[in-house]
Amino acid sequence: MNAYSNTYFFFQDAWMVVTFIAFLFVRGVFALAVLSDAVKIQAAGKQMVFVSGKMWAIAVFIGGVLIAVAYWVIHHSTLRPRSSSDSAPLD
Repeated sequence: MNAYSNTYFFFQDAWMVVTFIAFLFVRGVFALAVLSDAVKIQAAGKQMVFVSGKMWAIAVFIGGVLIAVAYWVIHHSTLRPRSSSDSAPLD
């Protein structure tokens, strides 16, 4: 192996490490955002769907953006079941 190939492999490995760290950082940010939102939902007196906010955050960290989208659809879209605290008086 010459010096060029050694340098190439070093930068290739370094780029893989940087990419992996960025990957973990983005997933961590999404997980913290979901956890923060879950705390706000529970503070407003609403119930979490399926599991607790901590479990949603762990699922988002493991599953990524698709699980974060599922969390949003379940908790913030019109698919969310109406609870008694969500309903407005009919009069």
